[in-house]
Amino acid sequence: MPLFARAPYLAASASTPLLDQDLLAIPSPRARLRPLRLSDAEPISEAWASIGWQKDPDLYRRYFREQEAGEREVLVAEIEGEF
Repeated sequence: MPLFARAPYLAASASTPLLDQDLLAIPSPRARLRPLRLSDAEPISEAWASIGWQKDPDLYRRYFREQEAGEREVLVAEIEGEF
């Protein structure tokens, strides 16, 4: 099972921020949430493809641009540094 199935990316619009302290808690020191990076587009797309879903990397590039413009918050979950 791809790691992302256990630690998926999260996305929200600017009107529903994900950084609310009451919303997110990761109990493991091995896990962390971080903002989406432009370099995440291909690995996320490949992870979806590995389970038969087609998600174009351009979707995540658009999410990144929207994040940079303050229109969207996107968090990527990692476990021990791996998406």
